Amino acid sequence: MVKIEFPSKVSQFLQKYIKSVWHLELILFLESNTKPMTSREIANTLYLSPDAIENALSKFEKNGILKSIDNGAKSYIYGPKDSDLDDAIKQTARAYAERRVAIINQIFASPLQSFSDAFRLSEEKENQ
Repeated sequence: MVKIEFPSKVSQFLQKYIKSVWHLELILFLESNTKPMTSREIANTLYLSPDAIENALSKFEKNGILKSIDNGAKSYIYGPKDSDLDDAIKQTARAYAERRVAIINQIFASPLQSFSDAFRLSEEKENQ
């Protein structure tokens, strides 16, 4: 299998923030939506569990990807903490639109690579 290289911002964003494809879909949905939405509205739109959505939204808010607004009900809107994070998300969105399968493979490969690296470090320590 040929490994496709992405810009470093894309790879770093995926590795640091994205644990599943639906996490990426959630961020990209909010990035393309201009109005604040509650977790229930988002869950209904994306056909996902409200509890899972709420947990992910809270995590992404803490990581500075989203902002919350309390206008009677807590709503979320896309709002990266800085321009570098915004640029990484926009580059990731473009890469996902152009090479969806490759991005999905990268998402699934990250946990496997970490698992593999853990064994490699153990082997290196044993050989020293």
